[in-house]
Amino acid sequence: MQKKPISDFIHDKINNVKEISEYCTFSNEPFFRLACSYYKAGMKVLDVGAGRGDFVRVLGNKSTYLLDSNPRAVEILKSEYPNVFLHTLPNSLPFEDKFFDLIHCSHIIEHLYPQDLYSSLLEFDRCLNLNGYLVISTPLIYSGFYDDLSHIKPYSPWVLIHYLIDPGLDNRTRKVISSDYSIVRLQYRYTIQPFPYFNISYSKIWLQNLLIGMTNFLRKINSGSYQKTGYTIIFQKCNL
Repeated sequence: MQKKPISDFIHDKINNVKEISEYCTFSNEPFFRLACSYYKAGMKVLDVGAGRGDFVRVLGNKSTYLLDSNPRAVEILKSEYPNVFLHTLPNSLPFEDKFFDLIHCSHIIEHLYPQDLYSSLLEFDRCLNLNGYLVISTPLIYSGFYDDLSHIKPYSPWVLIHYLIDPGLDNRTRKVISSDYSIVRLQYRYTIQPFPYFNISYSKIWLQNLLIGMTNFLRKINSGSYQKTGYTIIFQKCNL
């Protein structure tokens, strides 16, 4: 398997209208479906931070291993699924080396301090089988990121790429975890930024009123620019 250049994935362009219609959303379901598209029957799957079990319901595999740090969530999940564990990152995962074929972690890493994220990635790598997939979803910085007091830090895709792919940087404070991964997919989440107001303070009054009317209309129909507010990145572990 030949690695695609990292530059093929880290870009600012939006590919097409379908991408916007599907991924300009606050719902996690399109990103769950994206992760599930790499699942094949017989795979052992781990969902880290299972919460209410939304991902496993989309996946449709009741034998999925589910981890969560909330005792109440674990209690509820155990009533429906057989492989549920109370677990808090970055503690060592209670599984053997190379146990899983797909590890899914959605909206968890932004709650971790950098060293805890690094330790968690080490554990994911230890437990992921050769040719397995690691799927991580997380928000980027946006206007409401720190409205959630449990959010520690937004991590860009480059943070994960630096330690799982090793693009050749030499200024890290921690060792590269692996160079066995390739990026399979990087899908951003988008939101619409309302159309901005113009600086019209030195215009004629009639022109000011015209521009204000146009701007209010554009905001009313939800026109504006697209901002990346999160992403799902899918790695595959393979000896290259």
